[in-house]
Amino acid sequence: MEWQQGDARPEALGGDRRSDRIEAHKETILAMLKATPDLAIEELRRLLAEKDLVFGAGTVRRFLARHRITRKKRPRTPASKKVRTS
Repeated sequence: MEWQQGDARPEALGGDRRSDRIEAHKETILAMLKATPDLAIEELRRLLAEKDLVFGAGTVRRFLARHRITRKKRPRTPASKKVRTS
């Protein structure tokens, strides 16, 4: 039996291995967000689940972050009548 020399360098570890699953539905998700821009993450997840696309909240959050789409947790506060707000 002959010995074969291997490579001592380690293989790459970690990294994103599953985002391609949600990325395959990018157009659907972006269309939902375009139709209703103020969707919360849980509302988006519910709409996706109705289409048999089930993703965790973290998966959806990372998808939105990758595409630089922000979600607000609560509505904007009304403008002050006494002091100028930006």
